[in-house]
Amino acid sequence: MTKITIDTFEIKASSHALSSFVLYQITLPAGGVIHRRFSEFVWLVESLNRAVPGAVVPPLPPDTGGKGNVDMSFINERRVGLAGFLNAVRAHEELGEISCFR
Repeated sequence: MTKITIDTFEIKASSHALSSFVLYQITLPAGGVIHRRFSEFVWLVESLNRAVPGAVVPPLPPDTGGKGNVDMSFINERRVGLAGFLNAVRAHEELGEISCFR
């Protein structure tokens, strides 16, 4: 099974605040590319929990832990963790078939 990968990211300035966020570039097994920020992964976990009550949804990598979201080592650790999360959801018998994941 071809893996979902997150090889690159971009730090973006938020338009409504003085903060920034990270936009991850996700390469899908079929070759498509999508961009998501961490808050969209949080939404996905919540949606999967609602769609399949009682299913064990893989955990997301930890929050910033006070480092701020522009620390490069933190971003790289999170990038690897998010790719692992997506692949675990994809491999799950039920979760991988839910429309909010597809």
